[in-house]
Amino acid sequence: MLTKYFKPAFALTSWEAGLAIFSMFFGAGNVIFPLLMGRDAGYLTWVGLIGLMITAVGAPLIGLFGTIMYHGDAGKFFFRVGRLPGLILLGIGLALLGPFAIMPRCFVVTHAAIQPYFPNLELLPATIMAGIFTMACIYRRDKILAVLGYVLSPALVISLVLIIGFAMFNPAHHDPMSHVTHFQAFMMGFEGGYDTLDLICSIFYCAATWALLKLQQEKAVSQNKSYSIVSTCVWASIISAVLLALIYFGLALASARHNLLLMDVPREKVLIQLTLETLPAHFAVLANIAVALACLTTALGAAVTIADVVCDEVEKSDAFKHIKIPYIGMSFIMVVLSVIMANLGFEGLMAFIHPIVLAVYPAIIVLTITNMLYKYKKIDITKPAVFVTIFLTLVIQYQYLIF
Repeated sequence: MLTKYFKPAFALTSWEAGLAIFSMFFGAGNVIFPLLMGRDAGYLTWVGLIGLMITAVGAPLIGLFGTIMYHGDAGKFFFRVGRLPGLILLGIGLALLGPFAIMPRCFVVTHAAIQPYFPNLELLPATIMAGIFTMACIYRRDKILAVLGYVLSPALVISLVLIIGFAMFNPAHHDPMSHVTHFQAFMMGFEGGYDTLDLICSIFYCAATWALLKLQQEKAVSQNKSYSIVSTCVWASIISAVLLALIYFGLALASARHNLLLMDVPREKVLIQLTLETLPAHFAVLANIAVALACLTTALGAAVTIADVVCDEVEKSDAFKHIKIPYIGMSFIMVVLSVIMANLGFEGLMAFIHPIVLAVYPAIIVLTITNMLYKYKKIDITKPAVFVTIFLTLVIQYQYLIF
């Protein structure tokens, strides 16, 4: 019996999908926020890591499992709260995943990674080049899992492991005194996990991965081979979560070990600075490789995901099902909007993103948990739970306007 459940964990397709999900997750925020937490929490980094594991690993893992229960149907997942509120949450989620948060943030950090070697390269041309690279990678949709799973993800993991290794074994440059409390350290990690947006990502990435795995299933069926999308997706989710946790631990501890070298460094350049300070000069280019791969694979995954979800929902809609939205066309629109938004810069983007995340994230957490409860125990409290959460969140976040 156990063999039946654990056998897919060793299947090549599970690892391919798991590495692909990991690479889609691991973008600009996933590089930056663990480093910032380690830098600022100092020797209390272990406390910050508890908070980070809850929101940056636990929450997306729940999101992945919850979406698997709905067979990767993001629309059905969101619409359980009602058609209109579900559509609003779906739209906000797609906007944050795509051109108004994650994708432009990835393009900005990619520019920061290569700027030390091309000091005259401005943000606009750099983001345009990043957009062109993203479109080139997604042109062949059927090859995306292979590109992410076999090429970009291993290169990303190897680069990050080398950076962490050099940082951990080099002589430390850290402040032995902690200037934050245990609670502050915990909240650094907890809020950093919020800002990665990984719960929102997990719902949509699972939907996109499900669609891509369906293509593989059709191929397997045509060859008279057995193939379970559910088992593959479950083990791929676990593999991606474990990889995320390990890399977060490494980045946070490396940053804490060298926090004196990272003080007053702009947020988008923290990993670059860490690498330049701890790696041999001829290995410094690894910073560019790691950050660029982390960011561009996430932008690639986000563009693919949005195109899949939007095209799928339009096709299922009674009002718009006659409209045929081209997959490449939708991806192109997402990339162009992302390039435009990226030119706000990292701090400008975070000032735009953070208030929205604080307002909608609790509702999506509750939606995920209640959706799973409904599927598992047939207990339907989704609508009241989500509406109460939205009301309380808005009161707490904007009480200064009310009182």
